[in-house]
Amino acid sequence: RQESATMNRARQEHERKMAAFESQKSRQFDAVPTNDLQVKARLREYGEPICMFGEGPYERRERLRGVLAGRGDAGAAGAG
Repeated sequence: RQESATMNRARQEHERKMAAFESQKSRQFDAVPTNDLQVKARLREYGEPICMFGEGPYERRERLRGVLAGRGDAGAAGAG
């Protein structure tokens, strides 16, 4: 009986952590600006090149998305 209670607590804790992780992840990706000037400014803040050879606005935004995801920087992603 005690083992099942322990398993239930572990499962609930796991579900809570996964929900928090998914929430943070979605907030992080939703916060990527769509304006190209804002994307360039954010890349500059992180010390990244503002433009790579042959890169358009879509690719630049995707690169910023990758930078933010790699840093796990939800706080900075929410600013702006």
